[in-house]
Order: sequence, then structure tokens, then C-alpha cells
Amino acid sequence: MQQLLSRTGASYESSIVSAVLRRYRPLSDAVLDAVCEMCPSPEDASTKFRTRALALRDQDGGSSDNDSEFKRIQESVRHCKLGEDVPTVAHVCKFTSTNRSSVTDADLSQLPLGSDPSSANMIMGIARVLCGTLRTEDIEYHMFGPRYTKSNDLNNAVPKQTIRCYLLMGSSFVRVSSVPAGHICAIYNLEGLQLKNVTICDTMNCMPLRGFDFGLQPLVKVNVEPVLASDTEILERGLLKLSLADASVEVTATSKGERILACLG
Repeated sequence: MQQLLSRTGASYESSIVSAVLRRYRPLSDAVLDAVCEMCPSPEDASTKFRTRALALRDQDGGSSDNDSEFKRIQESVRHCKLGEDVPTVAHVCKFTSTNRSSVTDADLSQLPLGSDPSSANMIMGIARVLCGTLRTEDIEYHMFGPRYTKSNDLNNAVPKQTIRCYLLMGSSFVRVSSVPAGHICAIYNLEGLQLKNVTICDTMNCMPLRGFDFGLQPLVKVNVEPVLASDTEILERGLLKLSLADASVEVTATSKGERILACLG
């Protein structure tokens, strides 16, 4: 070590060790190897460690045919199954806002001439594919909110729409055609749902994921209004983004037209 210090001119042994590790054992590779070796597989996570959180809620009604189909979906989610005949279920646990310059997608609508891509924001849902294969714009998926139950299942009560899937590459989002079970991806075209989390399925005989209950309850409620009436639409869009980005924030509209912002402080 002393010879290396004298030849390289380094003042500390730690700098030599850091240089060697960066060259032959990069931190990114070490972390990835540790995750693969120590963390449970997606199937083990749902069958051994997170059996309640990574499971669908029980049905509170429905016919026997729907019940058998629901049990098939439950079993597929529990074992993180993958195949052509396996139903597709994914769960969006949170939303994040990113600027358009970080998104690689040739099919995005063109920005106005002269506008800055870094100033245009997009809301992405971070999702885990629980079973099946999530596909981009090939299928219209049913969107189940956290408060959905079969007892209040009215006609067209569950939204149905296509989505776009993106691969998470650090702070960048790269569009992909499909994402198989067990992977985490970003999903675009969900901001219109105004839900903090949503369970996505390609069949109607599904239920929301149980998920985690963090016990966050708003402590402060205030009424917010725009300074100018012409800025009302901008305020509503901002409140929507804030509500999706922070699980502790709730935005409600009263019959008097008030916009109540509830948060932790």
C-alpha cells in the first residue's frame, strides 16, 4: 500500500481503495447484486412476507360465475403468475410529477413552437405489475379506486381507458410496449382519475389491492381561492397535482364552490 501511495501521489489509503473499488467493483453493481441475493422474489413477497398487503380485497357480493373468476385473479396475484391466459393486474401506489424532457416517447403530442420541454410537467403513476403482462395502448383497463366495492357497482362506475407504460431509468422514463409481472414501471394517462392509488385490471371481476395503511390524517383545513378568477383552472390543476403527489393531502369541493385543502401542516 505504501508503494501505491508513493507512486500515485495519493495522501490517504482510502483514496486508493476507493479507486480500486470504482474500477473493479462499482457501487451500482454491488447494490444490484445485493438486492438480487437478499431481497425476496416477487412471488415470495406476496406468498410469504406481504401476504395481506399484496392481496386483493374480498368481494362483498356478485354471482357465482364472478366469484370463480375473482378467485382465479386472486390466485394469479398471490403467485405473481405470468402467461398469455393469465389476467393482468397492476397497482399504482403513488404518483409523481416529472418534466417532459425526462420522458422518451416519440408519440407524445408536440409542444407549441418555442416552448421549453423542461417546463412542461407530466404526472406519472408508479405501479407494480402483480400478474400477467401490462401493455401500452393495446387494451382498455378497468380502474378500481381504493373505495370501490361491489355493492356500489353501478353502470359505468369503473373507468376504463388505455395507458402508456414507461421503464424507470433513474430520473428518466423510457416508453416500452409491455411490462411483465413482478416489475415496477411508470404509467401515463391516469391523472384524470383523481385517485391517490388505483388497481388496474383487464377484467371487470377484480377488486382493489389491500395495500398499506400509513394512518396519515390531515390536521389542517384551509379554503384556497385564486387571486384572479381567470386563474381558477390553473389553481385546480395545481391542487390536483399536489393531491396526487402527497398522500396526506386531500382536496375537496363544497356545494358553495369552496376548495378545501386538508394537509398535515
